[in-house]
Amino acid sequence: MAKKWIKKKRTLKSYEVTASSYDSQYMKEQQDKFGVALNPIKLSSKSVVLDAGCGTGLLPVIIAEDVKFIVGVDFSRKMLERARSRLKPFQNVSIICADVDLLPFRGGLFTNVFAITLLQNMPNPADTLSEIKRVAKADALIVISGLKKNFTLSSFKKAMAKSNFEQIVVDSRENIRDYVAICRKLKR
Repeated sequence: MAKKWIKKKRTLKSYEVTASSYDSQYMKEQQDKFGVALNPIKLSSKSVVLDAGCGTGLLPVIIAEDVKFIVGVDFSRKMLERARSRLKPFQNVSIICADVDLLPFRGGLFTNVFAITLLQNMPNPADTLSEIKRVAKADALIVISGLKKNFTLSSFKKAMAKSNFEQIVVDSRENIRDYVAICRKLKR
């Protein structure tokens, strides 16, 4: 248990330090991942979306006009300050400071969940995936990415299967640093 919190504390400190330069360092890379993630997904005015590990709010800006509501969750207050500033123009976006392993939502709430550049930061990815699964509706589309330097393609696919997600697509193209899985929550 202590190791889990040590890793979370280290990750939090890292994001607090890099919050002011995050967009200039990673925006293009994140947008490339979003392109891969959003291409096969049809969001609609009925979509209720969770952006787990939302960081500076780059994804909600792209999809806010297409969905009913988005909740961005992150545990770095400095990243969230940047997200709140970026997302002020949108009435259908809420930003919450919380731990993705302990989401403050009832089960089965979200039609879509995005966890982009999150999994490798979590001390136990299986716990994180279980929590994401808990808050997703039956048949929800879930997009998860994992840095290739932290996962092999095989270990990434196994993590999705072990969490009882039906993998629809796993994209491993060379021009992005992550594997991107588009999954469906299985009803069982």
